[in-house]
Amino acid sequence: MLLQLKALGIDNIMRFDWLSPPPAEAAVRGLELLHALGASDMAAKLTQSTGVPLAELPLEPQLGAALLAATTRFNCCQEMLTLAGMLSVPAIWAAPGAVGGKKALDEAKAKFAAAEGDLVAFLNVHKAWLEHGKSHKWSSRNGIHQHGMLRAAEVSQQLCRKLKRLGFHTNSSCEGDIELVLKAVTAGLFMNAAQHDRTEYDPRSTNAMGSNVYRLLRHLQPGRPLKLRIHASSVLVRTQPQLVVFLRCQQNDQGWYEMQGVTAVQPDWLTELAPGVFHRR
Repeated sequence: MLLQLKALGIDNIMRFDWLSPPPAEAAVRGLELLHALGASDMAAKLTQSTGVPLAELPLEPQLGAALLAATTRFNCCQEMLTLAGMLSVPAIWAAPGAVGGKKALDEAKAKFAAAEGDLVAFLNVHKAWLEHGKSHKWSSRNGIHQHGMLRAAEVSQQLCRKLKRLGFHTNSSCEGDIELVLKAVTAGLFMNAAQHDRTEYDPRSTNAMGSNVYRLLRHLQPGRPLKLRIHASSVLVRTQPQLVVFLRCQQNDQGWYEMQGVTAVQPDWLTELAPGVFHRR
């Protein structure tokens, strides 16, 4: 919403006459995010290189920024288009009931899991899906939501056409160098970077491994840290990566904020890709 308002020439968001104004704190966080992504300049106007094209993309700003980074810096536009499509649909994995229960779904996910996390697992799913001719039967056998995959492919094609109309070249591919994709993802999601903090053990829980607690590296409310953990749907839920970025999180009934779309990253990528936010020590 903030991007679209700025694209309309409304630079002073805080004084805009909203019908139903967002909380001031949320607006400030949104403006800080746009500036950190390079989408707005010191005068709070959209930048030509990032802000203007970002406002044209029908994506969340961070995902859009990752796509632009993949296109202009890391030569992995095709992979990021695939991910943007898959992350824009409600479901890529089938419902547990459709594959024989949660255990069966977990076993299906394990076939595509990657140490780097959910987004690389999604690329593995997409590659296998294409290799099997986008087969509905194959999807059903492997715990994949066929309609979600077809819709994701449509979204990817729409985004590709949009990028071309904006003057970007879209044919680049990482050719198996997955680190390029991970860096592009980090370039968009760095404000959602979280570091492993500790492991909590609940004597009442049947989970003997405990819960790995993460903390945001850029938390805007000192004294009120979010209690983060990896969502059960993530392929990384049983692992303990030291540093991750995530696409979104949601709060559960126990007060946990559970990270979804989780990717393990390297600490030096943050200082390399977001030097205005993260500084070398």
